[in-house]
Amino acid sequence: MGLERALRRVLPSLDFMVRGLAAAFIAVLTAAAVALALGREDAADTLAVYAYYILAAAVALALVDAARSGGDGGEGEGDGQG
Repeated sequence: MGLERALRRVLPSLDFMVRGLAAAFIAVLTAAAVALALGREDAADTLAVYAYYILAAAVALALVDAARSGGDGGEGEGDGQG
């Protein structure tokens, strides 16, 4: 229980970090597309790999955040179907 409390203090909301990583993913993948358009295939490949790792980190943090919040997504009760 002490670890969970420490994580809640240090990381009050992982959502902010997930959104930042998603924005970084888009920026790096766009840079990869530009590099590919300029004929720099080696740089484009490297940037695409970095983009993949950033996306994987964002998904992992999103899963941790969902598990921490009980998986309810913060949308209230029910499935929204009326």
